[in-house]
Amino acid sequence: RILMARELAQPSPALDPLIETVGRPLHERLAALIAEMTGREPDDDEIILATCSVVGQCLYHVQHQSLIHKLHPRLHRKLETERIADQIAEFSLAGIRALEHAASAPVTRRSDAKVHRKREREEGGGKTASPGRARKRSRSKPAAR
Repeated sequence: RILMARELAQPSPALDPLIETVGRPLHERLAALIAEMTGREPDDDEIILATCSVVGQCLYHVQHQSLIHKLHPRLHRKLETERIADQIAEFSLAGIRALEHAASAPVTRRSDAKVHRKREREEGGGKTASPGRARKRSRSKPAAR
């Protein structure tokens, strides 16, 4: 754990073999599992991002114990490895399930929602402001008399 953290912070010639013997096999196995769950390919961008997300959650809890303790001292005392693993698994599985259903859902991400709203405005023949923007405009302009 310490060696990997040191290599990532200050890379030496030992980093490449470490990535090839530890990092890459771990990522490939995890990506294959996520891909199998979602019906996508392991090299799909969304699968790669999901894999990095799961690994990132694990690394955060391993490498940042002092930060977690300072930010959440009450919680830090209660955290056990099994509880952390359960939370990461539950949270990640929910995200992976969302990927699984993303292909059939019309709007799954904020960027998709933005494109969807733009398309609706264009098909509607005019540009309509979102409710939030309409409210902002109505507050900033005095009412016409």
